Amino acid sequence: MTVRPPALETSDERPRTFADLGFERQPMVRWLSPRILADAALRVLVSSLFGQYADKREFQAALDPTPGPPLSYGEADEQNGALWLDFVADLGDGFDATYAVASLLGQRSLELTEGGDFAEWPQADPHRPLPRGRALVMGGDEVYPVATREEYENRFRGPYAAACPSTAAPAPDLLAIPGNHDWYDGLTNFLRFFCAGREIGAWKTRQRRSYFAVQLPHRWWLLAIDIQLDTFIDEPQLAYFKGLDLEQGDRVILVTGKPSWTKVRRDHVPDSHKNLEYFVDNVVREAGAEVRLTLTGDLHHYCRYRSDDGGHDLVTAGGGGAYLYPTHTMPRELELPDGRYEQRACYPSPESSEGLTKGARKLPWLAPGLCAAIAGLYASLAASLFAAIEIRPGWFVASAAIGLIMLLSLVGYAAAETRAGKWRLGALHWLAHVTGAAVLAVVAAAVADADWLVVPVAALGATIGYFGGGFIFGEYLIRSHRRAPKHANEVLACQGIPDYKNFLRLRLDQEGLTVYPIGIRRVPRQWEPAPEGGAEEPWLRSTDGPLEAGLIEPPFQVPARRPKADHSNS
Repeated sequence: MTVRPPALETSDERPRTFADLGFERQPMVRWLSPRILADAALRVLVSSLFGQYADKREFQAALDPTPGPPLSYGEADEQNGALWLDFVADLGDGFDATYAVASLLGQRSLELTEGGDFAEWPQADPHRPLPRGRALVMGGDEVYPVATREEYENRFRGPYAAACPSTAAPAPDLLAIPGNHDWYDGLTNFLRFFCAGREIGAWKTRQRRSYFAVQLPHRWWLLAIDIQLDTFIDEPQLAYFKGLDLEQGDRVILVTGKPSWTKVRRDHVPDSHKNLEYFVDNVVREAGAEVRLTLTGDLHHYCRYRSDDGGHDLVTAGGGGAYLYPTHTMPRELELPDGRYEQRACYPSPESSEGLTKGARKLPWLAPGLCAAIAGLYASLAASLFAAIEIRPGWFVASAAIGLIMLLSLVGYAAAETRAGKWRLGALHWLAHVTGAAVLAVVAAAVADADWLVVPVAALGATIGYFGGGFIFGEYLIRSHRRAPKHANEVLACQGIPDYKNFLRLRLDQEGLTVYPIGIRRVPRQWEPAPEGGAEEPWLRSTDGPLEAGLIEPPFQVPARRPKADHSNS
């Protein structure tokens, strides 16, 4: 069914004000907000326990034991001899970025910009403008920060319905797998939105489970798996995929929820990658087929690796709307159990990515909740130290307790991979904060001998803590993020950068698969209703510059047959 905003009476009516939209436009999530962090941590704990004792994937199979044949696209779905598909992941964060990406995905054909930050269009490629995909595949994390019904409405369904409200037949299909954020309510709302035959604007959902298979022309398949919260592949899901008619020589596009390959080291293969390899071995290779392209999101950037033999590409395209993830910290090469892979392209560029980390110094304006907590600690520490000097030495106990709490908190927060590294990073971070509060107390006691100054010292300590402590925290993230992987995420997450978004457009024909990686350098921040637009046009238009997209890198080919060797860049 199509859900219309309550302010609109008919399906043909277009909103004239933002109130007519039927949803609330949301800002980017403030990921360093103590409230959001606490809420997310609680939901991670609950969903993890839920997944252990009540796996929704198994419930789906029990309630729907005969899911029927896989979705199939044949020659009738091809345009000019080719089938087009779209892929996007990690959407449903701030409105500006999510709506901008959805607006481009919803266009019947997409004309790309060349030059500047974008790659030049190959002269030999005649396929422009690029037609909209017959299906839109979403690679996980369709909503942030948590998977409530309200968040799905405001951060996902509403923006996508507004970006592509309707279209002439055939309407594009919508298929999705869940990411970790979709699992934070045990997958309840994901199943309601994606597995119940709903319409999201012009897109129509088609799947019945949180995983699916699509039979494509020219002996290609798309297999999309649900890895839950980075756990094993459940038996009903394995049985579903083993029951497909995969045959010797078939080619597979595999969609999964996270790029587990980025965490593989020579002396360590994480369980997440072992689970992925287990699926490939027992479902794909056992049938005589081979995976030629693996797509995922989870890391909010574009990054492509190609195997040394040119037969397999690993692509992370998590630029659907969520905050940006660094590219300059990504490994240049991967040594995986099935061979060596080399990084071929990333977006934004490593130089741009590293330059963006400097924005973390604006933390007092980016994370007011966190900086308010820091201010409280500064005020308490400065006031107790001043009282110990001027009023009663017993106050040193309170100062020591506050200092110890700060030390243990910062050591626990430090994301180094070893215990010694955590203590080293945490202690240096703690020393920078404590020094500021201690100097204030000592200077105040030396300047004036007055007990009543304890309140002004606390107030000044709070001010220094909010701005100075916030700056120190941001500087810590900038200086430590290369050595501590978790901080590589936070140094940009705290900024909520809506720019540098991406998605993929795929073209499949008898010659093979061509992937067009599409980037958006700048996302508009100002919009206005467009009530005079046509039925298929987006409800809102930008008022602060055009919405432009271009190729991140030249289209790369995934040939129908595995080449013997391929050392080119495409």
